[in-house]
Amino acid sequence: MEEIWRKMLGGELYDATHPLLIERLRRTRDLLWEFNAVRPSDEERMRDILRNLLGHTGRHFHFNQPFRCDYGENIRIGENFFANFNLTILDEAPVTIGDNVFIGPNVSIYTACHPLDAPTRNKAIEWAEPVTIGNNVWIGGSVTIVPGVTIGDDCVIAAGSVVTKDVEPGTLVAGNPARFKKRLTPGDTEPRGFATPQCAVPDEWHGRCDFGPLEQLGLDTIEDDDEACGFPGGAHGSGPYEQLGLDSCAD
Repeated sequence: MEEIWRKMLGGELYDATHPLLIERLRRTRDLLWEFNAVRPSDEERMRDILRNLLGHTGRHFHFNQPFRCDYGENIRIGENFFANFNLTILDEAPVTIGDNVFIGPNVSIYTACHPLDAPTRNKAIEWAEPVTIGNNVWIGGSVTIVPGVTIGDDCVIAAGSVVTKDVEPGTLVAGNPARFKKRLTPGDTEPRGFATPQCAVPDEWHGRCDFGPLEQLGLDTIEDDDEACGFPGGAHGSGPYEQLGLDSCAD
């Protein structure tokens, strides 16, 4: 394994402009261009390209175009995976996704981290932290998952959430930053007590979402008053700040 690749995957500081990394990024861009240009009805061709691009796939999976990632080979998806339009994964570190995971449109999963210190950041120095998503997870539309997060099995992430901390198995979280809303139980069809009278979605639209009742996607106006860490990487207490001579960000 090349040293620069080892450092990137190992969470160490590395030069993001290294020629080897640029070469791999270009290869990925070419494959993604090919994938996103395939006629949508040619699903087998789409799967062939993704099998060549991703580190691992199950037998049954589907990505709605367009899909974007950085390297592809650091992404592993399980069986019965579905991603809606505009999934973006920045996989400088491993992104591991379990079985039966459904991802809504416009979801972003990040592993790349940049220094808070501007002169260091301007030198293209980065590090990366892995993201892990368990089995039977539903991620609503426009969710952002930041570096270093682990989402447990059987979770629901409400639409529009920004996930900055680990999510316990069997829970529903929502908001920015995402916070615990309820513990899910077998047979749950909608998160009762989660949607509020201030829901901004017209009544006649409820229940017309492809994935079920819109309340399940977190389309409400619940607001959290707690202050969040200004830097996502610090929200989970990791990242090689010491190597940069910087204090870590606190919640």
